[in-house]
Amino acid sequence: MEQAARYRLDQAQEGARMAQNSLIVRILEADYRRVLQHLFPGDNDEHGTILICGVCRSDRGTRLLVRRAVIAAEAVDFVESRRGYREFSARFVAKWATYCARHGLAYLAVHNHGSDERVDFSRNDLESHARAYPSLQGLIKGKPVGALVFGRRSAAGRVLIDGKFQEMAKMTVVGSRVLDLYSHPAKRPKGLDDGMYDRQFRLFGNAGQAILQGLKVGFIGLGGGGSLLNEWISRLGVGQTVPVDPDIIKKHNRPRIVGSLISDVRTKRPKVEVAKRVAKQANPGINCEPIFDDVVFEDVAARLRDCDAIFLAGDTYASRQVFNRVVHQYLIPGFHVGARVAVDEETGAVTSVRSEYRVVMPNAKGGCLDCCGLVPQEKLRLETLSDDQKRAQDYLGVEALDELAEPSVITLNVLSGAQAVNDFLMMFTGLFDGSVKLYSQRHELTTRRLYTVGHISRSKCPVCSGTEVSALAMGDEVRLPCKIRPIQERPLRARAR
Repeated sequence: MEQAARYRLDQAQEGARMAQNSLIVRILEADYRRVLQHLFPGDNDEHGTILICGVCRSDRGTRLLVRRAVIAAEAVDFVESRRGYREFSARFVAKWATYCARHGLAYLAVHNHGSDERVDFSRNDLESHARAYPSLQGLIKGKPVGALVFGRRSAAGRVLIDGKFQEMAKMTVVGSRVLDLYSHPAKRPKGLDDGMYDRQFRLFGNAGQAILQGLKVGFIGLGGGGSLLNEWISRLGVGQTVPVDPDIIKKHNRPRIVGSLISDVRTKRPKVEVAKRVAKQANPGINCEPIFDDVVFEDVAARLRDCDAIFLAGDTYASRQVFNRVVHQYLIPGFHVGARVAVDEETGAVTSVRSEYRVVMPNAKGGCLDCCGLVPQEKLRLETLSDDQKRAQDYLGVEALDELAEPSVITLNVLSGAQAVNDFLMMFTGLFDGSVKLYSQRHELTTRRLYTVGHISRSKCPVCSGTEVSALAMGDEVRLPCKIRPIQERPLRARAR
């Protein structure tokens, strides 16, 4: 048993080491399908596209976030080359390089080869990169410049970053089924097979387990709902987690927090420290990095930028706002869970008991919290007035009540939490049906009714719309809606135990 745990720990650490300084391109499913349709129309010829990308740099490496796919018109923008077969016209390149320079974005030139699961650049491709990209990088003010080549089920990339070419580790297609594309099958990660996840292998195979092991998942809020999510995700075999919460275990919240002890109340143990303890018990090889602080601070929110998925179980409007922006700005699937018990203010009678859940995907009509009216500016303003008002906010956009008077039971979070984790699992292992609709769900427990709620979208939403002023896929170029911490203060990590 100890040998198996040690092996899993070594594998997780090796995976984290390999992830550092990696280069990943993330693209929304709708953009990927449009690009693929243009590149492979059935004529067995080469075609071209330019991808305009935001940039995210972190300890895990560089992510290029596709904000816009620009189709190159045949014989106008994508023309015969004097040195090779085809190339982008000088006018087309200059136009979009200037656009990138003006908006602080990266530039990727895309073409296709006629291959399927294996693809690589030709010698002519490599020579053109060496000739053109150093000067082009100067034109776009030092932002990454590079090229991708597509096969029908593969992708390879070379990007000039800080004066050096770097190979793309993979391209991630973000949609209801998250898809990773590699230059050839041998580069796909291999999962562990020590018997611990035998029953999971039977559901989604060794490859599915390898995908889970390579993920980094963030949690905002580690109360009743967040603590359940933390344990379930850890037991699935996810490789890295980042739980964020500024609160401690208290007598009145301990019954709702998975893994908390009576002694945790006495020692005022942070909720995130309990989350780490539970995660390690569930999965000894997990890399859990708890943050005992509030996500509304810029340096804390920045730790979530390179997550692969984020769960929100927090109870403030500010945390919703930050969550929503990180999801869209960095193209990360989000999962928002909560519970609500409505009480008549005069009689004290319970009028409604509900569990609510929504998937928030980083695209228009993907469940943006701003579009759904769940980040009201007046509520945000009131929330900053005092700590009492901040704590009094309830879940998922309903009217606030006094926190001390609001009923809450751990089981209320199970319905929404289980659906969220199952959706996460189906999404990342590719088991979702292709026609699935990721609508919001509301369970009315007193009537045993389940309601499905469609998403609202605004054409000029500053978060999700993809218009010139929106934050969609802008990465590090646009600041998150966070507080800036005084220089002398630093976020607190949970104590090591």
